Amino acid sequence: MMRSVLRLSILTAGIMLALLKAVDVTPYPVDWEDRERQTLFAGFVIGIARSMGIKIRWGGNWDMYSENGRWEVKDNRFDDFPHFEIKE
Repeated sequence: MMRSVLRLSILTAGIMLALLKAVDVTPYPVDWEDRERQTLFAGFVIGIARSMGIKIRWGGNWDMYSENGRWEVKDNRFDDFPHFEIKE
């Protein structure tokens, strides 16, 4: 049951992202204080988007700074972990 809900949630978020260009989505059950879980979830979303050729921006690392292939969050002043948007 939980796996089906997760798939439906990801599919729904993907459709919303395609239509609206931005979406807020977070892993369930929601724990706003669990930054590691939010970051792992973002990695999953970013990886899926990349595999589909879609460039996105994540609210946990607004400029998506990458150095030597490693993600570094060096300049964030505002974390919005659930936020994903299509980069154009």
